[in-house]
Amino acid sequence: MAMSREESHSDLERFFLELAPRLETARVLDRRLARRFNVFDYLRTDEPGLSRIVADLLKPEGKHGQGTVFLRLLLDKLGFKVDGEIGDSRVDVELTIDDQRRLDVAVRIDERHCLAIENKPYAADQPDQVKDYLEWLEEQYDKHMLIYLSPTGEGPEEHSIGKAELGELGERDGPRPFVIMPYHQAADLDDGFDRFRLSFSLADWLADCRRNCDVDRLRWFLREAETFCRREFGGNTMTTAEDSAIEEFVLGNHDRVEAAIAVYKSWPGIKEKVYRRFLEKIQENLCKDMKHFCPEVKFSVAYNEKGYKSYVRAYFNLPSKRTYIVLRNQAEGPSRWHIGVSSPSILEERGEQVWSQLTEELVDELGNGEPPGKYDSWWKFVRDEYQDWDSLIPEIRRESQNKEGGEIMRYFVEEFVRIAKGAIPIVNRIERGES
Repeated sequence: MAMSREESHSDLERFFLELAPRLETARVLDRRLARRFNVFDYLRTDEPGLSRIVADLLKPEGKHGQGTVFLRLLLDKLGFKVDGEIGDSRVDVELTIDDQRRLDVAVRIDERHCLAIENKPYAADQPDQVKDYLEWLEEQYDKHMLIYLSPTGEGPEEHSIGKAELGELGERDGPRPFVIMPYHQAADLDDGFDRFRLSFSLADWLADCRRNCDVDRLRWFLREAETFCRREFGGNTMTTAEDSAIEEFVLGNHDRVEAAIAVYKSWPGIKEKVYRRFLEKIQENLCKDMKHFCPEVKFSVAYNEKGYKSYVRAYFNLPSKRTYIVLRNQAEGPSRWHIGVSSPSILEERGEQVWSQLTEELVDELGNGEPPGKYDSWWKFVRDEYQDWDSLIPEIRRESQNKEGGEIMRYFVEEFVRIAKGAIPIVNRIERGES
């Protein structure tokens, strides 16, 4: 017999009321044991920083003192068989190959065998990037494998290598020359790359390394690295104590399992409404603040958790609406937020000029920026503590309901306005051909 809406609501309310004190007890324990602390919060975790960590663990002569244990574990999981010893393997970061391309990590086992990693935690592919890497490896080594390391198993972009070309590689006999490895675990992707996607993740390999290591301080570091992968790319912000408290509570009663399933099914929609409202609230505040120095500004807001499509755009070069200041994410889900200038109307002809002038004139006031892509002239990441909105959802919801917003919203609005005030005069000057 189906429950009425009132009965269902009552069961969910009771579910949360009973769960709340258990979670609070777990959080008290976390505060005493500092389980939320992670050393990777204080390390360089951009693409080069993460590549170096992986490379150092793979080095047989590395400071970890474990010899070939970690490298052998990875080779075995990949099914990459090597005839002979691997102790003389040379591991390089940013290895320069043809046409000044650089392999993020290259494990040159001997003259015949090479394992390479193209690390893509955040950035997009360059034209023909994967194609060039595979061609170089094919020319240099009898047996090789390129690992495409992405957040949740995303494959390379079409302009990096075509699916038809990859399809030919997948039909070869023998070891696969190309595979895709997720940082955390593969998402349910309908992208045609299933045959290349590995069944294990970087976090899984790190867990294997930890289990096969006898050094306490190194096991601690490997656990931190594993936790970072699962948190940064898997969206898991819970601690072990919280997980255990929820598992014990839910599994203790069948009605609680049904309530938990109902919450789980509703959660993506809940998050989308919270984040979309937060972006709209940012836009409302920006509209008030920017009208004072840019009367014709127009806004566009979008939120899409499954792609690089969440943003607040402020168009100021009307009527073309092609130049804009933008707050947007750089990874799947509400994470890796940055604020910058996008101006395809002029970048096609004077991209380097735009970027150099923005960098030169904004650096003193706003700090260093970078050009992230084909149509982006200048941007900077937001503060680390505001990068991942999944960990901030209670605060974001609270601020979205508050007429005055709050600390997080003020930060995004103030930083957006600062960049807009500095960039708009520069871009307008260049578009008018005055420099």
